[in-house]
Amino acid sequence: MARVWKRSENKRKAGAAWMLTWTDWECIGGEWRPRERTRTGYTDKAATLALGGRLEDKARKRRDGLIDPADERRAEHVRRPLDEHLDDYRRVLEAKGNTARRTVRVVSAVRQAAGALGWERIGDVDAATLAEHVQTLRDGGMSAAAVNARIGAVKGFTRWLATHGRLSADPLASVRLLNERTDRRRVRRALTDDQIRRLLDATRTAGPVVVVPKRYRFKGELRTGERRFTIPDRATLYALALGTGFRLSELRSLTPRSFSLDADPPTVTVEAAYSKRRRRDEQPIRHDLADEVRGFLAGRDPSRRLWPDLPSNMAPIVAADLAAAGIAPVDDEGRVLDFHSFRHTYCTRLARAGVTPKVAQTLARHSTVTLTLDRYARVELADSAGALAALPSLTPDDRTEQARATGTDGSSIQPDERILRAAHAQRNARRTGLRLASSCSDANGAPDADDLAGVGCKSGIDGELCAVGQAGAERGTGDDWKATSGTRTPDLRFTKAPLYQLS
Repeated sequence: MARVWKRSENKRKAGAAWMLTWTDWECIGGEWRPRERTRTGYTDKAATLALGGRLEDKARKRRDGLIDPADERRAEHVRRPLDEHLDDYRRVLEAKGNTARRTVRVVSAVRQAAGALGWERIGDVDAATLAEHVQTLRDGGMSAAAVNARIGAVKGFTRWLATHGRLSADPLASVRLLNERTDRRRVRRALTDDQIRRLLDATRTAGPVVVVPKRYRFKGELRTGERRFTIPDRATLYALALGTGFRLSELRSLTPRSFSLDADPPTVTVEAAYSKRRRRDEQPIRHDLADEVRGFLAGRDPSRRLWPDLPSNMAPIVAADLAAAGIAPVDDEGRVLDFHSFRHTYCTRLARAGVTPKVAQTLARHSTVTLTLDRYARVELADSAGALAALPSLTPDDRTEQARATGTDGSSIQPDERILRAAHAQRNARRTGLRLASSCSDANGAPDADDLAGVGCKSGIDGELCAVGQAGAERGTGDDWKATSGTRTPDLRFTKAPLYQLS
């Protein structure tokens, strides 16, 4: 039986809370044992007693197996602050091998949404308020891709809560991502083969230092200046990016041990710790690229990275090298060329070479072939025109000599075609039946050749067609005439020469 009481120092205080002691049940070694527990109640004595009754009733139901322990654990999780769950989620992301940058970005996106929407506990999360947050971000000018990144971070958090039993169901399961195609802020394009040659030729003769312009503010005033980057052997770096489709972080991790140039085919390996999909990727390369890399690797420390100091933003450096090669970083349609465009170029060249979609997906190391073909393979209008040029022509002027030789082209009628047309006329006679007999008969019921000549006989083989029609009509007269009489096609093998003798 629950009992309520007050601490000695609070007995004379008005509005002091009552203390509650009740009997709980816990399972120890497979045996249920009673245990007294104490907690702070309410300032109202009756309400505190009612709370004690509910707690004891719940403890007895748990003892008798009438309450699911998972439901109780979920109730406890719901009472915890959302920040505590988010700290647990951050540790889970780190344990799964996510980079520190990605972990911070995901956790920050969830904290931002929770702070903007007033989510204090995980039970406060719902799809309607998230939609308001998404609309606020869109009104602030954020692109659809950036908004989707934030939606994905929050949905990943709630999916983890539901998967690990902290919520009974994912409250954001119905939330859908925005259509990024309607709001593309940065559209990349692929390099042509001529542009690739020009870029590599320009970087082979250029020095290791790249000077790029920069803008900055000093005491509220906008100023322009220069920034210098030292990146040696950029031609080899670009050639590897174009020949493997590796991302910047993957190229940054390469050492001479990553290359197996004497294998057949030669390969470059990215370890799982640096691959985006967290798997060890062994990428085949062409032999000409392997020969170029072989000289580059000669005499280098096998354990030292080739480009350890690559900046995270290579776009201004690539833009400077493109300008030196006479290539516009941004074309007339607003499409840009940056370092990640090399990966787009790799996938586009695979598509242009006629590689099957599955092989292209494997070489691009994408999760779906849709991502490879829709996002990365840049098919230009010239590529589509070239594909159309490979189709057979629809105009009669371009018919082949082989078609003419078979008698299916031109005005001359070959013998085998005459037989086929005669058989076709017989089938027509069988289908028309009474109509043909009645329309081509004289007063005595016999078919008239002149009438037969007027029934559809307007081709160069009128006599043959009408002879077939007349024979069918003659067989269709008399006292024992039936609708099916004389309409069966005769076996032409006994009346005409075989087709192989006419060829």
